[in-house]
Amino acid sequence: MYLSRNAVIQCSHGGRLVPNRRQLIKIGNQKVLTRQAVLEGKIVKCPNNCERVTDLIGGYESEAPNAPLLLNLEFLTDSQPPGRGVVMAEPAPAKGSSARAILLTSLVWLVIAAAAALAMYKIDEAKYNADYARHTEEVDNLKRRLESFREQAQKCQ
Repeated sequence: MYLSRNAVIQCSHGGRLVPNRRQLIKIGNQKVLTRQAVLEGKIVKCPNNCERVTDLIGGYESEAPNAPLLLNLEFLTDSQPPGRGVVMAEPAPAKGSSARAILLTSLVWLVIAAAAALAMYKIDEAKYNADYARHTEEVDNLKRRLESFREQAQKCQ
């Protein structure tokens, strides 16, 4: 299923993707997002300064710029470290849907979005912890080398 122009797409920090509307294509009676619409779009209200999508890592069938995107879209952003983004909701209730069905559908999307956000947070947290441990070890090694050089310098005097 393709992503409609009404899809709610966010980076892992909560910023919202605003696609380039000029790059949408029409399939049937619905306008859908394309690779180019997302890559040329802007991310707004991100507390981590994500501004643009840099790469699509899932949710497409073709590399063509005007290829429609799928519901399982995933992408990377330009923040440091790069953020990840996913589809949070695809609001498209069928005509004649009851309010209860619409509410349940929205609730399911909310649970999926929360699970995706939590998974991205856990990935980011694990990466941060691994990087921190590696950098701490590097600093400790540099301190030991510096101490060794100081001892050698004192012996030479």
